[in-house]
Amino acid sequence: MHVNYIFEVIKKGKNMDIIGKEDILNIDDCEFSKTTINNTDMENAVITDVNMKNSKFEDIDFSGTKINNVSLNNVEITDCDLEGMTIDGIDIMEMYEFYQENKK
Repeated sequence: MHVNYIFEVIKKGKNMDIIGKEDILNIDDCEFSKTTINNTDMENAVITDVNMKNSKFEDIDFSGTKINNVSLNNVEITDCDLEGMTIDGIDIMEMYEFYQENKK
């Protein structure tokens, strides 16, 4: 069966570029170390069982995103809008204000 895809795969030696639009793209059991993802719409994406150690996220809209059962060891969050963000049901801004008022 031949399937027409609306994206282009460009192999560059061991590297590959995927360019274009596709409604559904399933990726499973792949090695994507040192991958760069730019200018990409991943709305409603489901990302599970993925190793993201030492990754970097910049200029990302995580509005409405649910993060469950995730290791956040040594994660740094800087210059971010945290309005409405909760951790285990606790508003992060209220938690931060409480910390600021009670730190010694």
